[in-house]
Amino acid sequence: MNMNRIIILIGALTLLIVTLGCIGSTQEKTAVSSIPGPTETVSKIDVSSLSLPDNFKSLSDGLKLIPPGISWAYFTNLKQATGLEESTLPETDFYGTQIIGMLNSEYSENSWIELHDLGRSVSGVQSKAGADVDNILYTRPFIYSTKDRTGSVMALMKEQGNATAYNTYESILEEVDDESAGYAKIELEAPSFANASYIGLISSGNDVIGEIAFSIKDKAVVPRQTYDNLKNSSSGRGFRSYDITMQNNTLIIRMTSNLDNVVSEVSRNYGITI
Repeated sequence: MNMNRIIILIGALTLLIVTLGCIGSTQEKTAVSSIPGPTETVSKIDVSSLSLPDNFKSLSDGLKLIPPGISWAYFTNLKQATGLEESTLPETDFYGTQIIGMLNSEYSENSWIELHDLGRSVSGVQSKAGADVDNILYTRPFIYSTKDRTGSVMALMKEQGNATAYNTYESILEEVDDESAGYAKIELEAPSFANASYIGLISSGNDVIGEIAFSIKDKAVVPRQTYDNLKNSSSGRGFRSYDITMQNNTLIIRMTSNLDNVVSEVSRNYGITI
């Protein structure tokens, strides 16, 4: 083969390889950069004209509308968002519009209740719920649940009684500010010294207040020194405030920092998953 042709061929192949490499790198970088971080809010929804009904503005309110027996429940309120609430809600195509407030609760693996509110009264809503569950759309909030739970929720919406999920957690919920939380969760899973645990996230300017509470078992020993050490080192770990108190047999920890720092602290040092 002519030497000039060999040189031209090698040059063309080199140019082709470089070009393909550049194209692949550009596509990969674009795909990665479009994925939001774990606590990044992708879109800002205007909720200024929307409001939740008086019977459904907090975790406590939601628990008063469902029967006892839950292992965990969380409440999301976009009116008081901290930055992660949208990720805890169904996609907007479920109803064709954004859910503003939701209670999500579980009784067992195959038995659960969700309550949804759109922030206004809406007629003619269509949902993507399957035939094997119930989705009641003429109540406010809407009921979305396994069929074994629907009747009891509807009864409590008509007339609240003493047999509600709230009664199980009343002692701990009376000590926290779940009314101000954008996200609040209660569950039976807790450290060995506690009967139940609570976490609430409250917006505070550019920061977030994380409020943790544990309902203490009778005669249980609380590892107070461990938590005091966390408090003493908190300023060096990016917290603006970090307070620990005991109220009516409930251990309460309140911390203020950015959202990522609070979420990390709650998970790493208190074993609570948001």
